[in-house]
Amino acid sequence: MNPRTALTKFLDLPRRVATEETYRDVLERHIRFLGPDRDVTAITQDDIAAWHRDLLRQDTRYAGHSKRPKEDGGLSDWTLYKHLKTARVFWNWLERAGHIARSPMAGYPVHKPPKPPVSQRAAPLDTLLALVPAMRRSPQEWAMFCFLLDTGVRAGGLCSLSFGGLDLKRRVAVVTEKQGRRHTAVFGPVTAAALRAWLKERGDGGREIFLNRDGNPWTPAALRSWLRRRCHDAGVKPIGPHALRRAVGCFMALMHVPLSLLQRHLGHTSPVITAIHYMPDADDDLRHAVEQQGLLRALLDEGGDVEDQAAAEDAAEGEDEDEDGEKEVKIV
Repeated sequence: MNPRTALTKFLDLPRRVATEETYRDVLERHIRFLGPDRDVTAITQDDIAAWHRDLLRQDTRYAGHSKRPKEDGGLSDWTLYKHLKTARVFWNWLERAGHIARSPMAGYPVHKPPKPPVSQRAAPLDTLLALVPAMRRSPQEWAMFCFLLDTGVRAGGLCSLSFGGLDLKRRVAVVTEKQGRRHTAVFGPVTAAALRAWLKERGDGGREIFLNRDGNPWTPAALRSWLRRRCHDAGVKPIGPHALRRAVGCFMALMHVPLSLLQRHLGHTSPVITAIHYMPDADDDLRHAVEQQGLLRALLDEGGDVEDQAAAEDAAEGEDEDEDGEKEVKIV
């Protein structure tokens, strides 16, 4: 069996559409480099290493990509990781299916790079401001943009929004997101007005609220392409729908929305996920809470010693400052 035939069999396996698109984009280029007509049993780890070196030498991005134009600049660490991980999945499947005795990726180092903080991957405020005029040109696009920024839903959630799940009077919407989970999203009056304006223009027909030019429901892939086009129109760096979701979460966290409410709004299964990804550095808030609401403060308050204790702490801090005004750390 040659890699081309193996890839056809691999892509025939049932999986999510977005996953299949990623596999196809990466693996078609992968087997083109290795040689689509070679026998899969002849591929060795040396071939994998040569392909890896070729990826590292590339000076353009998205070459041969099915949806994105080519750009100058080498591949990012995350793109390299995606290529290596996808190739490993493909060759491991060939081994499990009995087409090869051992995967050439077996034992090959595939290191996952550290993710930057969510705040660095969120849509910047100036980008969002630049998008507003472009989005207002279309009632549907303005309604989608408002809905994403109000609710923070994922791309799949917006695409799943139907008449049966929308309650404009209560300003809530039930959407279907990851792994088929239903999530109740809440939105404000601006989004409600945008939705009413779009529904008035949309007319009857179809189950989903948002429809493309052909009258079919939007897909997450189409939503990503649409947002990239509008970013291009606005002259800003392209972002995806998830960057809007991150912006919503980060902004609400900075506004000190309680963790339990932020978790519910974003539809996370656990508050731990919300805390890890969206809560900012809260040292100052925590310090203030300890000073004003801590157990020791309450205990001393009962004894009337708070003023004396605070004065003693201020005096101690003053004594610990060095000549430059910086506090000296004393190890005792």
